[in-house]
Amino acid sequence: EVGGSPAEPALSAADFHVAMAERQRLWPHSLNATSTHDSKRSEDMRCRLAVLSEMSGEWARAVGRWHRRFGPRLAGAGRQVAFDTELVVYQTVFGAWPLHDRRWEDFPDRIVRYVRKAAHEAKRETSWVRPDEAYEALLERFVRRLLGPDEPEFRREMARLVRRAAPAALANTLGLLALKVTAPGVPDFYQGAEDTLVALVDPDNRRPVDFDDLAVRLTRGAQWADAAPEERRAVVRELAAAGLAGDLKLFVTRQLLQSRRRQEELFAAGRYLPLATRGPGRDHVVAFARRRRRSWSVTVVPRCTVAVRGPGRPAVGDVWKSTSVVLPEGAPTSFRDVVTGTEIAARRGALAVRDLYAVLPVAVVLGDR
Repeated sequence: EVGGSPAEPALSAADFHVAMAERQRLWPHSLNATSTHDSKRSEDMRCRLAVLSEMSGEWARAVGRWHRRFGPRLAGAGRQVAFDTELVVYQTVFGAWPLHDRRWEDFPDRIVRYVRKAAHEAKRETSWVRPDEAYEALLERFVRRLLGPDEPEFRREMARLVRRAAPAALANTLGLLALKVTAPGVPDFYQGAEDTLVALVDPDNRRPVDFDDLAVRLTRGAQWADAAPEERRAVVRELAAAGLAGDLKLFVTRQLLQSRRRQEELFAAGRYLPLATRGPGRDHVVAFARRRRRSWSVTVVPRCTVAVRGPGRPAVGDVWKSTSVVLPEGAPTSFRDVVTGTEIAARRGALAVRDLYAVLPVAVVLGDR
């Protein structure tokens, strides 16, 4: 992504807490932006791509098969597509793989445009100011062959990998969303990003948003939010089964923003409190509280959930065993989940992750002392 580098290691939980406390102290009204008009890959696509680091062996074996299968076909007129560009193609196809069959129609065209742009900006085989049309034609032939009707096996293999990564990708998406809304700063939503957004920079980021459809679905979400907790949990379970192919992200976004509106002072000026985790899954959750007078919120987001449950399965419920989030002294003893409406009790000064993640692999809860 713009401003990022693979050479930079992932931020530790401790460093994240330090950064957020500083942000609350110095820049409490800065934007928490996760997608913009210039994002090379949208937030939901990045959340899916991140799972590859947890499935690196499986991914490396797949890339090896594809390179042996397609590599000999990449040569043309004494030229060959660079291997790093080949990797960009595979990663882009994986990250942008359509969640709905009806979106397949223009998928090859989107990948061709993106890969051409990436090759231009890499400035190695071709560039904006010195385009190599022969190389770009070779690159386009590769992409269209890969995604064309003559390669059904590649499509089956890619679809299987996307399905196996889907639960962890969903956990990443919901975790990023919870951080954006509840961490210090002001949440910013790029057009369409309140819903599932699997997009490439051009021209995806400028596609029109169907606001009429969003309005209808938000109205439906308001009806779900008014339901009793038992009924709401059932709805959320149903939405979670569809993952990012359905209304889940939109509904969670609605619930989080509604809670922020009702607790404006808490999230705008509340103190930031890092929370310790303990138990077998302690390294796979990051938790913090916000406190303002008697009002409290606790945010618990997942990280690297493939290690918790394995690929292809959601990291919810009893899989978290005795993992818990330790509450500071003076915290409430009872909280309410803002998405499902479920009441969650603290036991011995801690919240059990198996309770917090009973339905979804993310939790934002509110309480008063």
